[in-house]
Amino acid sequence: ATERTHQIQQLAAGTYYFRYLYSNTISSIDNPKCRIVSDAILVEIVPVEFIIRDTLCEGMTVELGGIEYGETGIYQQLFTASNGCDSLVTLDLVVFPDPPIIADFDTRPTSCEGADDGSVFLASISGTRPPFIFIINDSIIPAPNTLIYVPAGTYTARIENEYGCFDEEVVIVEDGPPLEIKTNEDTTIVLGHSILLTTQTNLVASSASWTPATGVECPICLSTYVTPLEDQTYVIEAMTEDGCSDMDSITIRVDRTPVLYVPNVFSPNGDQVNDYFSVT
Repeated sequence: ATERTHQIQQLAAGTYYFRYLYSNTISSIDNPKCRIVSDAILVEIVPVEFIIRDTLCEGMTVELGGIEYGETGIYQQLFTASNGCDSLVTLDLVVFPDPPIIADFDTRPTSCEGADDGSVFLASISGTRPPFIFIINDSIIPAPNTLIYVPAGTYTARIENEYGCFDEEVVIVEDGPPLEIKTNEDTTIVLGHSILLTTQTNLVASSASWTPATGVECPICLSTYVTPLEDQTYVIEAMTEDGCSDMDSITIRVDRTPVLYVPNVFSPNGDQVNDYFSVT
């Protein structure tokens, strides 16, 4: 078929799928790079008479021909197709009493502020048994999982059985504490001397970085010696395995005033200790 509309006649009852190709020109239709392939189009041909059997939980309804049904019974509707043919649809509906499903959900906070490893999980359930559906904020969690990792926030957790009976609860996943790092206070050292920079963190840090790295003995260690040749501000950034980070800094001023030392004694006895008199 090559027209913009396509009519199919005398299809047997069943499900059929169609696709179409579209191109600007007829000559380009055979070129995969110059055409568009549509999504699958589903066409369901129903028999002249057919039965729908459904089971619902008490309090729920099913729609047939614009009418909502919510009680056990057999219902019939007559539908007229575009060609004037009539179809008789019979709905055999069973309404299942709503069991007292009680689902208890629990949460765990994220490991640190901004992480996405908080969790919502099913702690216990009564009134139904597997298979049931675990839903978080209208998203179905694939069975048999009853735990999902999420960022901090408010979620609606729901357990639903095969008939649509359910219990749900609004749960809150708390945010973990922020990573906090602290290094030495600002200080002054004499030119040529070194100082040990140490850090403290409230969470376990998996990586660290000192900037600038000039004069730093170990730029990726939480604690390290530094030997600056001039006034310098060092910044330490640490990060947890979950990506939470924090920074702190220290400014080291370098005293470049010459300091002279003149000894008042020496022992020239050849023992290689204070054998020579010198000014340093």
